Amino acid sequence: MSRKPRLLLNAEALVDNYQLLSNRSTTETAAVVKAHAYGLGVDWVVPTLREGGCQTFFVAYPEEGVRVRGLAPEATIYVFHGLSPSTLALFHAHRLRPCLNSRESLELAAGQRLAPAVHVDTGMHRLGLSIEEVAETALLACVPSLLMSHLVASDQPESPLNGEQLAQFSDWASSLAEPIPRSLANTGGIFLGPAYHFEVTRPGIGLYGGSPDPSCRVPVRPVASWHAPVLMVQKVRAGETVGYGASWRADRDRTIATCATGYADGLLRSLGNRWCAELAGASCPLVGRVSMDLITVDVTEVIESGYHVGTSDWVELLPRQQTIDDMAAAAGTVAYECLTRLGQRFDREVTSSVAQV
Repeated sequence: MSRKPRLLLNAEALVDNYQLLSNRSTTETAAVVKAHAYGLGVDWVVPTLREGGCQTFFVAYPEEGVRVRGLAPEATIYVFHGLSPSTLALFHAHRLRPCLNSRESLELAAGQRLAPAVHVDTGMHRLGLSIEEVAETALLACVPSLLMSHLVASDQPESPLNGEQLAQFSDWASSLAEPIPRSLANTGGIFLGPAYHFEVTRPGIGLYGGSPDPSCRVPVRPVASWHAPVLMVQKVRAGETVGYGASWRADRDRTIATCATGYADGLLRSLGNRWCAELAGASCPLVGRVSMDLITVDVTEVIESGYHVGTSDWVELLPRQQTIDDMAAAAGTVAYECLTRLGQRFDREVTSSVAQV
């Protein structure tokens, strides 16, 4: 039996999340699968979503698009990072659609029959053309299949920026002589309501069981369950410390389990002394610092309840009652970071449901 950490991946939950987001949308629902499908694995995410009805995917890099094309031969695939002379042949060879973010890429795409998206900046100031620099003649010359922009504050439903961006994007698209499909809403944007949906929504984090921000939860199911094997169980006396920097000291005699996972697997170092694993149905605090390959977990209460903890046991880092949003809140970050940091050392297993080990 492997002594590496395990990641159990729930295909049923992934499809359920896609269907929930589709049902909340009033138009086509695409899927953002960049960054190795947010760390969960593009090789199973894309075919699973295809079976669930998804026909359009968004990636960051053309190389990611090539990989998705191999998994979904008939899908529509957009590439957020756009087009350059060096990647033009790749887009043609694999039928990828660039998201055009600059005047140079707009000019390069003219006459190329790539069916691109044209990305206009309505306030993010990250990627995209300003509306003022998008000449309609140049836009139509590249024959776009989609107009898009990106919401700044969809994780803050009460922010006036959402309405301002909506109005700016809608007014600009409506001013064009020819109607072109539009896309504005990410996961958070879907929950802002139908006015934000246009012809295509493009959720990402919600598909994978997370929310735009821990303070802005969306009603999706957990997709990943993280398990780490117990390598050693030892007694720690009152007053003794555990881990680097002696950041945790035992208040009484305690039993500590050393488990095989750490920040090399994506467990954020900031979760030391701030997170709990689960074993035998009991909450077991992470004590001391998270190391590269190891964590130390206080299993005293489990032992005192009569359960024998040994090297055949596994602790769960994402039990049912603690979501990826809870982990993100404890770490002072967002679910995006917790998921996309997941490492490559896991034994990954796709299940119909997240099972207990």
